[in-house]
Amino acid sequence: MVNCQVCQNSFNMITNSHLLHRHGMTMEKYKELFPDARLYDEKMQKESEPGYTTYWTKEPPEEFGLVKHDRVIATPHLGGFTVESVDRSTTEAVKNILHTL
Repeated sequence: MVNCQVCQNSFNMITNSHLLHRHGMTMEKYKELFPDARLYDEKMQKESEPGYTTYWTKEPPEEFGLVKHDRVIATPHLGGFTVESVDRSTTEAVKNILHTL
């Protein structure tokens, strides 16, 4: 387990969702504030286990080792399309429309 450096809650992986919803910050800001903080535990670091995901702060990534792994299927932006993200996007769009009107 790793601890969020802001709230000290324990997770298998520090996620964008946690940082945005609980602390109002992006992963990039978190990394800037806590450059030595671990983002995921040992289990999440195992490339050989299927089903785990990662993201790149720079796309395309310079190192394609994980993408070339025979048990990995890379699908850009899939993680951002969830029920929660659609709800948030819709809510923000409605707020912007109401603010404009």
